Amino acid sequence: MIITIGSIFGRDTPIGSAAYGASKAGVVALTAALARELGPHNIRVNCVSPGNMATDMHWHALQRRADREDVPFDALVTNLRSEIPLGRHGRPEDIAALVSFLASPDAFYITGQTINVDGGYQPR
Repeated sequence: MIITIGSIFGRDTPIGSAAYGASKAGVVALTAALARELGPHNIRVNCVSPGNMATDMHWHALQRRADREDVPFDALVTNLRSEIPLGRHGRPEDIAALVSFLASPDAFYITGQTINVDGGYQPR
């Protein structure tokens, strides 16, 4: 079993993140291709795509955006959270729970999938 880590920005990349988005889209494509190639050997391949996660990388990106758009950082965070139906940023345990499931026998018939862990966020 192989579990790759993508990003929701592999499907809808924000301004200023073209290289990041392209690399994550590549992870999604690689996952699908490997699932087809390795399936006959009973090797499952799936991709976990986190959304807006409470990480240093995310906070730094939001700070750069706040500076670029000349808006207060806290206002930007509040606005972003209002676009997430579950109303919060993701946490490491949100990702760990899905990885644990995908690695378990309960996910034996799941392969070639990209599963978003994003609290329902739909980029505009």
